[in-house]
Amino acid sequence: MQPNHSSSEEVQWQERVARTFDYFEGVCAAAAEYSLGIVKRHLVGKRILEVGPANGHMTRSLVKDFDLTMVEPSETNCQKLRQCFPRAQVIPTLVEDFIPSERFDSILLCHLLDHVRDPERVVRMAGGWLSPGGKIIAISPNSDSLHRQAAVRMGLLPAVNAFSERDKVQGKRKIFNREEFRRLFSSAGLEIEFFGGYWLKPVSNRQIDEQWTPEMINAFFVLGENYPEIAAEMYLIARSK
Repeated sequence: MQPNHSSSEEVQWQERVARTFDYFEGVCAAAAEYSLGIVKRHLVGKRILEVGPANGHMTRSLVKDFDLTMVEPSETNCQKLRQCFPRAQVIPTLVEDFIPSERFDSILLCHLLDHVRDPERVVRMAGGWLSPGGKIIAISPNSDSLHRQAAVRMGLLPAVNAFSERDKVQGKRKIFNREEFRRLFSSAGLEIEFFGGYWLKPVSNRQIDEQWTPEMINAFFVLGENYPEIAAEMYLIARSK
């Protein structure tokens, strides 16, 4: 289901997604923790902008040590964020409508670009919000993930970039491959400092939740960093040239 391009209908659509789906369940909660470690490797400065924090699973580890601003279109999520993180600034708006009053040292676009209507525009906008020496840290699913390739082989997906039922409920609009993801940033005139991946994922989330131990899960998170081309998640660090 694709929403209308008006801002009001887009907000309503994002609100429905927020009320019906929890990304941070099962192995995805562990994946969020691992991705937080990756984010912390690359953070610079004190002023952080987190775009699309959802219910704040990543936020809770950042708010104590940084001057944190969050942009979130769902009022349901905004209420949770204000309650949990009173020290942070929560701005209830679409990222496309956000007009910052300051520049940021680190901008987090984590599992955001696969959900927005115009990811190219969002990356260009974010590049203009960086302070001198600032960085964008972006995370997104990788369409060439091992588990997506296996799903195509088994006839479960028609193509590696097709939406699973989970993707649809989660409100995804695009599953990028690595070249497409890289191009979002290079086309915006940004310098790509690092491009990696994590989570070598051979089977579905349900199978992992039912059969894998925490030690197995962590091992395959780490292995994904060794094989980024087929890792389930990719991450990119970009800065102004």
